[in-house]
Amino acid sequence: MLDEQEGEFSEKILPWKEKFEADKWKALYGIGARFDENPLLFFELRGIDVGRFVDVTLANCVESMLENADAPSERIINDDH
Repeated sequence: MLDEQEGEFSEKILPWKEKFEADKWKALYGIGARFDENPLLFFELRGIDVGRFVDVTLANCVESMLENADAPSERIINDDH
């Protein structure tokens, strides 16, 4: 149960099952707030070196773009007036 005025879960007396559900929602809210503060935490928690991950991803994108550099594209604007 969310207390609209306080902006957090109220501590009203709840049956055990509802209280347990409220506690799970509190935990999920806290985890989400941490990811909002630091989105890279998702990768760090999995042991991924974020700097290396970005470098490899960019290198792969550049390689892919260079492979297709000579291919004709429909997006080229012709100067034929």
